Amino acid sequence: PTFMRLHRRVAASERTYKESMAAYRRLKKEDEEKPVEKAAPQPQQTKPETPKLASFRTSPYQPPQPNPASKKAVGWTGNEPPAWRL
Repeated sequence: PTFMRLHRRVAASERTYKESMAAYRRLKKEDEEKPVEKAAPQPQQTKPETPKLASFRTSPYQPPQPNPASKKAVGWTGNEPPAWRL
C-alpha cells in the first residue's frame, strides 16, 4: 500500500511537470513569434529646482552649556567635561 501511494504521487508529479513544461514551451513560442515593438522614447522630465529648506551644521556638535547662575549641582565649577564624555 505504501509503495502504491508513493507511485501515484510520483506519477502525478511527472504528469504535472509535463503539462507545465508544455504550457511553458507554448508561451515561449508565442512570445518569440510576436514582432518586437520598441517603446516610444519618454520625454525628458524637467523638474524645477527645489529651494533649500534647511541648512546643516558643518561644525561638530557641541552640547549647550548650562547657565552657571542656575547651577544646582553641588561642587559644579563649570570646568568639568559633560557627563556623556565621562
